[in-house]
Amino acid sequence: MRKTAMIAMSIISISLTAFATGVLNPVGNLRFEKRDYDFGTVPQHKTVTYRFRAENIGNEDIKIGKVSTNCGCTAAVPSVRLVKPHGKFVLIVKFNSGVFEGSQEKFIGIETSEGVRYLLSLHANVVKPYSFLPESLHFTSSEASNAGHTVKLKVNAGGDSDIYLKKIKDCPKELKVTILDKVTMSISVVGEVPAFEHEYHVLVQVNGTKDPVLYRVFLDGQLSFRSKPRVLLFIDVPVGSRRQQEVKVDTKGLFEIKKIVVEADWLKIEKPVMDGTGFSFVASTVPKNMKTGYGKTNVKVLGMWFNGRTDPIIIPVVFKFK
Repeated sequence: MRKTAMIAMSIISISLTAFATGVLNPVGNLRFEKRDYDFGTVPQHKTVTYRFRAENIGNEDIKIGKVSTNCGCTAAVPSVRLVKPHGKFVLIVKFNSGVFEGSQEKFIGIETSEGVRYLLSLHANVVKPYSFLPESLHFTSSEASNAGHTVKLKVNAGGDSDIYLKKIKDCPKELKVTILDKVTMSISVVGEVPAFEHEYHVLVQVNGTKDPVLYRVFLDGQLSFRSKPRVLLFIDVPVGSRRQQEVKVDTKGLFEIKKIVVEADWLKIEKPVMDGTGFSFVASTVPKNMKTGYGKTNVKVLGMWFNGRTDPIIIPVVFKFK
């Protein structure tokens, strides 16, 4: 993956170098007022325009040939195709910020009858037209029954003034979302608090945008555990061989094991031990049941939490046998 990315970056670098090669030729008679322009901050999905102006300072006509850009987001149209001596020339350039984000640099190349290729460049810092404060919401289990938290919609620099909260398109049953005004919504937990941490998605229709916007809400569960390792890996294990891994699970002593269930016949659990902070066990392969291939399965620990809940502890298993 890394090698592929490096090759792709090399191709991009070579392409840009080829695009710019031989462009900045000082002998050309088409003199531009500016060869570079910075739009500053531009919101996403907005088209901005700049006019590069130039004069033919020579004594012969200059024919404008091919005008090209290094990105489909940038379009350039010449005002004339023939520039007389001391005549004026304007190149109208439009840049669509689309879904870009961050610093952008785009190039425009102009070929002329002089045999000179001129290079112009545009810069822009593309930002989302709006943002939420906070970017996401995180409830602890103790906060779940308290009053709702407020989320503000902020219009960023360059954003249109008609950006505002319009309506809630979709909301999980565990949450209650209320729009208080054009830039404020309240989010509270109304359903049962999940056993473990969970991520919820609220779809908000923001005026001025085509598609609903996803807002993330995280809710700490009533229960928590820490497994080491988090995922059991049996990778590149020869078929018919025995492998073992020890698993330690910290539940702060709030969980009592009743049964450990494995969902694959090539895996078995040995030496389960409980202590004051949690439990441990050894996961071993069963050589006679192993087959060439790869996939995922789970170890499911059944039992009871301190508050009477019976939510199982699930530890993922990833395998590849050869």
